[in-house]
Amino acid sequence: RALADQRQAPPASPLHLLGSPRRSSLLLGAMWRAAGVSYLRYSNEMAGILRQCLKEPYREKAMAKDQVHLVEKIWAGGAVQVKNTIEELGKGFEGAAASAGEAKK
Repeated sequence: RALADQRQAPPASPLHLLGSPRRSSLLLGAMWRAAGVSYLRYSNEMAGILRQCLKEPYREKAMAKDQVHLVEKIWAGGAVQVKNTIEELGKGFEGAAASAGEAKK
């Protein structure tokens, strides 16, 4: 009985080592800032790494979710004038930057 009283339940997660919940969220939140990217980009990169670590058949299903499909529509007069399908995210950002540059002129 004395041994049972001395045992303690293991902590729920290793975050208890960081102290208060506020402190732990600040330290974990700083990781994406330290990487020099936005939170959204950081979380997408980490999700991609996690998907690659999975075993089949789960990996194949998860990797399919990593694909991006964007459609840009330019509207004028209540109707779609131009519809562009963007297959690569980088090209979509390049197009958006070019459009923003033209709008500033």
